[in-house]
Amino acid sequence: MKTYEPEHWRGDVWLVTERDHGLVLEGSRTDLVVLKFLEHSGSGYVWQFGDLVDAGMGIVEDGRVSVASDQHIGGAVFRTVVAETQAAEGIHSHVNLREVRPWLPTGSPLNSLELDIDLSGPVRDGPHPIQREADLLEVA
Repeated sequence: MKTYEPEHWRGDVWLVTERDHGLVLEGSRTDLVVLKFLEHSGSGYVWQFGDLVDAGMGIVEDGRVSVASDQHIGGAVFRTVVAETQAAEGIHSHVNLREVRPWLPTGSPLNSLELDIDLSGPVRDGPHPIQREADLLEVA
């Protein structure tokens, strides 16, 4: 499998693992997000990244590597997903990622992770969008 190479190297790379539950990720529209999770696919559990895509992130790479050196069949794997912002204005969203058995949509997840993602920087010319919104509320 060919490794993803970004169009340019100006952005930062954010590594997110299961330990980052509740993380507030603030960065630039050009940043990459690398999610590396332990996945129990041998037991039917896979990480779902639909919330990430719905938030405006595009998955540009998705791969799995066996945890065990002797490649046990049905064992846990490390799943690595690389995502980048698809929207020109960046994204600002809350995402909930879950490790579930896809055929049991109402079942409880084996693992879950919530993130607040703000990849809308750097601020373009003029006041910061939050300041602009506050100024507009004062006028109204």
